[in-house]
Amino acid sequence: MPVSLPDELISEILSPALKVPEKLFSNLSPISPFAKYSVSTSSILLVCKAWLRVATPLLYDVVILRSKAQAKALGDALKLNPKDVSDAIWLRIVRFAHLAPMPKVNNSSDPSAQLRSDRKTLAQRAAFLLVCKTFHRLGAPYLYRYIKCPPRAIRLLAKAVDANPRLAHHICTIKVNASWDDGPFDELTTILEHASGLERVILPVDKGMYLPWPALRLLSQHSGSTLKELTCRVKAPSSGDRPDPLALESFTALVRFAWAEVGDHGAQMSYFLPSKIASVSKSSLPALCFLILRSTDLCPALIGLDLPRLDRLSIRAPSFGASYMNTNDAQLLDFLRVHGAKLLTLATDAKTPAVKGESLLSLCPSLTWLECRLGYTNDWDFELQAKGFRHAHLARLDVRLAPSVPKPEKIWAAIFASESFQDGLKQLPALIDLRIGECVWPTNEYEISKSAYVKTAEQLAARTPAIKMKDKKGREWHPRLKTARAMAQAQARAAALDDE
Repeated sequence: MPVSLPDELISEILSPALKVPEKLFSNLSPISPFAKYSVSTSSILLVCKAWLRVATPLLYDVVILRSKAQAKALGDALKLNPKDVSDAIWLRIVRFAHLAPMPKVNNSSDPSAQLRSDRKTLAQRAAFLLVCKTFHRLGAPYLYRYIKCPPRAIRLLAKAVDANPRLAHHICTIKVNASWDDGPFDELTTILEHASGLERVILPVDKGMYLPWPALRLLSQHSGSTLKELTCRVKAPSSGDRPDPLALESFTALVRFAWAEVGDHGAQMSYFLPSKIASVSKSSLPALCFLILRSTDLCPALIGLDLPRLDRLSIRAPSFGASYMNTNDAQLLDFLRVHGAKLLTLATDAKTPAVKGESLLSLCPSLTWLECRLGYTNDWDFELQAKGFRHAHLARLDVRLAPSVPKPEKIWAAIFASESFQDGLKQLPALIDLRIGECVWPTNEYEISKSAYVKTAEQLAARTPAIKMKDKKGREWHPRLKTARAMAQAQARAAALDDE
């Protein structure tokens, strides 16, 4: 009596014989891996009706054509089968053409080279859709799936969407390149009115157009349940024209949120009306893991939220000239008092890694990675650690000096020799990775003998082997071969430090 197996099990049995690995499909060697003289795997379909039913989709999953006769046979098979089978095969071809990675251009002397290459590739893919109506019907969703372009191209896309709103349904990602234009990004509103499944919206935050709040509200209404990443720049409102923050409640899938604003009012007031903030549900932004703030005026709206998954915070200055971000210390302090204990990583460009006298390490006791700047005093103890505070979890510390400090190595030499530095490291028992932002390892014997970075790295290796001091690129120092005299001097320096 024959045994009847489920189709899923038959598929698992037959797949190894019928599926073509990607590695073989993309093989460009002179002798094709498909140049074989064995019996065709298609003979498997003749075993029984069950195998024919299950194996047919597997056979046509990847089609290898090596002769005119095979091409004709494929064409005859497609003519004899329903249209959906033909569409399924052409769809794989179209999808392969559109989802292939963009070619990478390595040309550091020409920053626009990659953009020109991307435009050329997109033009070629768009031309692919003009082959026939079938290609256009099947390929349009993939062409519009990932939009990466300058603002002027968004204007053209807005016109296309206005004429054919269904195009917006295919868009998953909108990434707009930086622009020197200024003003509201009104054209994007047309797209957001019709897009219903956006996953990423990444707009320039350093320069260029800002997103009007009504457009952000449209985004929350139509794509709030699917949007995973949002980078936007909004305009600072007047005191009597601040928007309603209830739109934040709709972003239920948002994982990464970068916020910036046009103007400098953030140091004075909240972006939203305080009376409206209280009405926002505590469960808003339930998926948010990574928050990037280029102004602190969003903090009051987030203080009352649960934010159960938040573990990364970046407080960054605008990169178009500001040395530090214009922060409201009270807003930031209130935010860290509520959510600081959740954070595992924190990066900040603030003037000092202390807020109103409270160190970031004490405000964020669970941190495993802190990236910060020392203030203009360059005092390790005053700037970085509350005296006597022991942080049990910090494993990586990236520290830089204030910008444009003259002779940074000389300043670091004084910091390294200070008691606050030596005592501070003792209060970080989990530290294994110390990165100095200005550190550049010397390359010759004379520079090595004079380098404060080298001396400190070797002293740390001798006294606290667990801590690896690294340069700004994450490379640690490996001691070079020394003469007996040089080794004796290094040992004497280490012994003197131990005596202290």
